[in-house]
Amino acid sequence: MLITAGAGVSLLTACTLPTSNTEPGPGAAEAAAICPSPSPAADIPDIPSGFKADELGVVTAVSKQPDFTSVVISTRASFRDAVIRMHKLVDEAGFTVLSAEDDGIDVEVFVKTPHGQGIISMAEAPCGQVMTNAELPEPPK
Repeated sequence: MLITAGAGVSLLTACTLPTSNTEPGPGAAEAAAICPSPSPAADIPDIPSGFKADELGVVTAVSKQPDFTSVVISTRASFRDAVIRMHKLVDEAGFTVLSAEDDGIDVEVFVKTPHGQGIISMAEAPCGQVMTNAELPEPPK
């Protein structure tokens, strides 16, 4: 069974920064209020073992479902650097990449884990962040 990504889940953040220094806009304090630092999730132990999501960025949400776990990660690394790091984490976790689609503004990587197939999607988000949503299968019960 192939898990499909809830693409909108990882891109729910809505914030803006001024587009030019000549336009009136928020200063540093106001920008920090508009684009706050991501808050870490409390349920990090629920992340499937082997996938070191916290090495990619701040784990902001973990949602356990009957057959899979969804993990949302926020990082301020450049998009290219985040994609490279994600591929390294996939390799370190022992996952097999089944296919990948990278169109330069978002990436979807379909993986095979010891427990089934999953997907890891990444996209640039407002506030200079890269949001990652990993949907990984749970071990059979």
